[in-house]
Amino acid sequence: STGGYRHGFEDVLRGQVWRLVTPIALHDGFLGAFFDGLWLFYLCTPFERMHRSRWVALFVLAAAVVTNVTEVAFFGNVAIHGMMGVSDAIFAYLFVRPRLDPRYPELVSTTLAILVAAVTVIGFAGSPPRIGQPLAAFAFGALIAALASAAARRR
Repeated sequence: STGGYRHGFEDVLRGQVWRLVTPIALHDGFLGAFFDGLWLFYLCTPFERMHRSRWVALFVLAAAVVTNVTEVAFFGNVAIHGMMGVSDAIFAYLFVRPRLDPRYPELVSTTLAILVAAVTVIGFAGSPPRIGQPLAAFAFGALIAALASAAARRR
């Protein structure tokens, strides 16, 4: 079984719903875990400073579900392990939110934005290119940023 899935959502439909989240804890080796840790440090630290830990935890779980479900929908399994989908969603949120809500601080440097874009493009180079997870992550993060910005304007 790859990433906790055998064939699509077979295990999940049998009640093993944790399999929607567990691929974020799997890594293909030390380097994968190391770089996931770096991304989380650079992205999650400012994210958590702006929001309560409970909100961040819910965001991470929701991003994991969205990106893993998308990967299964595109490819029938989750071949991408680790937190990259979650990191992409947090990046998208931190990048989009200040553009929609001027009161929200700019937390993503140009250098970090270029690095995220480069890593994403490199990820597309696989065979077949695994574009479902990053696209879902960016869309999810941007959508939550838009909803949070709209809620902030109403206050």
